[in-house]
Amino acid sequence: LIEIIFSNFFKSTLWEGVTGCSIPALLNKTSILLKFLIVKKDDQQNLPAGEDRYFKLMIDPKYGSKYVTQFLGYIKKIKAPFHDHTYDEVIYILEGEGIVHHNNSKTQIKKGSSVYLPPGTIHRLENKNKDIELQLLGVFCPAGSPADKDEK
Repeated sequence: LIEIIFSNFFKSTLWEGVTGCSIPALLNKTSILLKFLIVKKDDQQNLPAGEDRYFKLMIDPKYGSKYVTQFLGYIKKIKAPFHDHTYDEVIYILEGEGIVHHNNSKTQIKKGSSVYLPPGTIHRLENKNKDIELQLLGVFCPAGSPADKDEK
């Protein structure tokens, strides 16, 4: 599943023209990008992202990735605050169900949903089930930290 997500991520025309993320830029830098690496979730530290939320960095610049960051996010009982980012963000829901609040709209999300958030999109995720943690796989470009956000 993750292999399919990344295959589609790099083929997507949504990334064309984004600094460091266009397909030609990626192809020209394959010697940097294609360093083989496996990172295990259980080996990664839980990093706080607010009350009842945390994330784990899976792939980021510390592993040599200059162009993308991948993280696992966990939302237990509450909504994340409204915020936006300077980067493209793609979120895939691994477990649970919730709502993504974006601009002035709300959209239901559940296991198997994929969300694309262009730079500057004001958004937040909400877990609808207090008994089941909302789990997500996030990817953003260019690489950085999921904590780099402008809360609203």
